[in-house]
Amino acid sequence: MPPKASKKKRQPKTKPSLRARSGIAPPPLKTVLPAKEELFAKVFRSSPHPIGITELETGRCLEINDACLEIFGFRRDEVVGQTTLMLGIWPDPHERARFIERLKGEGAIRNFEISMRMKSGELRQFIISSNVITLGGKHCLLTIGHDITERKQAEVALRESEQRFRAIYDQTYEFIGLLKPDGTLIDANRTALAFRGLQLSDVAGKPFWETPWWDISVELQEKLREGITEAAQGKFVHIQIQHRAADGTIEDIDFSLTPITDRNGKVTEIIPEGRRITALTGGRDQLRQAHEKLERLVRERTAEYDKAIESLRESEERIQGMLDHSPSPIWLKDLQGCYLDVNQQFERTFHRTRQDIIGKTDHDIFPPEHATAYRANDLEVLKAGRSLQFEEVALHDDGPHTNIVSKFPVRRRDGMPYGVCGIATDITERKRAEQALREREALTGEFLDNSATVAWMKDAEGRYIFISPSFERRFNARLEDWWHKTDFELWPREVAEQFRENDLAVLRQNSVIEVVEEFHNPDGSRSWWLSHKFPYQDTSGKRYVGGLAVDITERKKAEEALHQNQLELRRYQTQLEELTSKLLSARDNERQRIARDLHDDFSQRLAALMLDVAALQLQPPLLPELIAKSLEPVQEQLEQLSDDIHKLAYQLYPSLVEHAGLQPAIEDHIHKVTERTGLHIVLKANDVPAAIPLEWATCLFRVLQESLQNIVKHANATEVLVKLSGSSKGIGLSVADNGMGFDVGDKSLQQKGLGLISMQERLRLLKGFLRIHSKPADGTKVCAWIPFQGSAL
Repeated sequence: MPPKASKKKRQPKTKPSLRARSGIAPPPLKTVLPAKEELFAKVFRSSPHPIGITELETGRCLEINDACLEIFGFRRDEVVGQTTLMLGIWPDPHERARFIERLKGEGAIRNFEISMRMKSGELRQFIISSNVITLGGKHCLLTIGHDITERKQAEVALRESEQRFRAIYDQTYEFIGLLKPDGTLIDANRTALAFRGLQLSDVAGKPFWETPWWDISVELQEKLREGITEAAQGKFVHIQIQHRAADGTIEDIDFSLTPITDRNGKVTEIIPEGRRITALTGGRDQLRQAHEKLERLVRERTAEYDKAIESLRESEERIQGMLDHSPSPIWLKDLQGCYLDVNQQFERTFHRTRQDIIGKTDHDIFPPEHATAYRANDLEVLKAGRSLQFEEVALHDDGPHTNIVSKFPVRRRDGMPYGVCGIATDITERKRAEQALREREALTGEFLDNSATVAWMKDAEGRYIFISPSFERRFNARLEDWWHKTDFELWPREVAEQFRENDLAVLRQNSVIEVVEEFHNPDGSRSWWLSHKFPYQDTSGKRYVGGLAVDITERKKAEEALHQNQLELRRYQTQLEELTSKLLSARDNERQRIARDLHDDFSQRLAALMLDVAALQLQPPLLPELIAKSLEPVQEQLEQLSDDIHKLAYQLYPSLVEHAGLQPAIEDHIHKVTERTGLHIVLKANDVPAAIPLEWATCLFRVLQESLQNIVKHANATEVLVKLSGSSKGIGLSVADNGMGFDVGDKSLQQKGLGLISMQERLRLLKGFLRIHSKPADGTKVCAWIPFQGSAL
């Protein structure tokens, strides 16, 4: 029931001053910063990296961005409100428990590598970073991830490729290694190390000519050093030298130095290769000695013809023995290409006996394409009249083999050739190693061409000598335009100074550094890169600075956005603490006021009534008809006391909202205010739901109460329009007056009064909002809105 009208005389009202009106506080900082919140929401939604916010203890998902939904394959309604364990994202729930315990201890975890399960059941690899934040008084996790599944798969494929290359490299029969242009040994295969009984650690990093392989003589070491110098200039070096084996024996080596150049023609590495040819060279020496002996015997023309013939036969047997024990196939053909003789290695290689071969041509023995090539080379030797080398392919049991074949004409005493002799050295393994090396170089080039990492090289003076294709694409640059230019000619001065300072640090420390550098993009925007800078020195001692960089712009922006959000959260927490303090003070003040009213007013008035009743008891009227007259003052005081107690209870809690509903309670309150102040107030209600949750109705009623109280106290208004309206999305209340208005942006008003802050907090707890529109001399409008949540009504 509405309270009865008070019969107590009202005191005349005085016009409040501007200082008194300052009790109306503008909205907190949160209401004037919608742009920043919108920016954070856009960053959160549009980030290409998966981001999620979950409760710390339960793992329940509060929010998740589109990138995360796309990667995991869920819909938003399947995720929000569910726990990560229910979704099955963590393959091992114990791992999440350990992760949470670590996070509680450290507060934040950066770059944590972990497997996550998609909705489809697929496991993918992520690097995640998590921070503990506070939302709505609860500890939550803000987690940002980066999908590295493809990168992990690429790393496995690269390791497998390197393992295959290393197996071929180590198992080849030849000695193979890798040198810097200055001759420093980088690597050597297992065959070379085992031949001398060495470990790679015994020789790596040493000048190649100073390693134990070449300790036969200083002259040999000097010859090898000179060969490396020539190879460093881009020349192919082929020499025959000697090599000391692990057992101390000396081996003849067919040795070569092959330079490896970059696309600019600069030598970057040198490949040393060696083949043992001791048996071959020994056989040649013996063959030469036999020929010399034979010629000496013929010149002497002694009478001992039989002895000469015997000696000749013995010499031929020795030659044949040497030829037969040679590891290389050796043969002799006449001028028409018919075989005259072959050694045993030839027979073993092609599984044919000497009798099956002699008298036949290459076309009788080998495939047509091979036979044609052999015959063409024989004719070229006969035409040149000297020894020539060819690369020929022969079919073996395990497939085609490549040979270096030395062919030379064999002459009679009169100098006329009667045949062609050939000696083959199998270089198949070396060719395979060269092919593998070329494939590895191509793979490295392909990686640089397609990698998201940009690379560059500068000399000690800061002039560019190399930029990778990815660098050219990213910054719209060309090497020919950047060649020998410095950063100060290509970048803004502040960027160039930053680059140069870091380059000089690399040169001073002669070590690798990692720095975050700011780049300017071709479109004028800025980007941030994690740069890995390293020193390099060539064989001439010239120094360079190389760099590899990965774009971390999105991560940088996310970190900055997260930092700003944390600042906003801290400010909001401070505001809540201040509000809590003010609410506690207001509660204590209200209790003091109620106690004071009860003691100074209601208690005194009850005491007076008790005295009046006691006086009537002591001196009752003599006539019964006078008793009613004597009780009239007591009755009036009791009615006034009842009205005042009802009014006090109404201020403390509007029971009419609970019993009659929001709209009747608002109509009753407007009636009381109009009756008490004379202020003209109009109510317009549209589509108000019949049933509104009590918590919502109480909140909107308190907003009306506070708004009308502020208007009466501060606005000096003559008219007020109250609108109460409902829709399918929620229910709203607005209170507009034609009063003095105030500056909403005046932050000094935030520290005074509690009414608007309490209204904002009431609405925030119901997921609603409060908006205040006001200007000096232009009136004020307070708008409150509570959205429907699910099936709330």
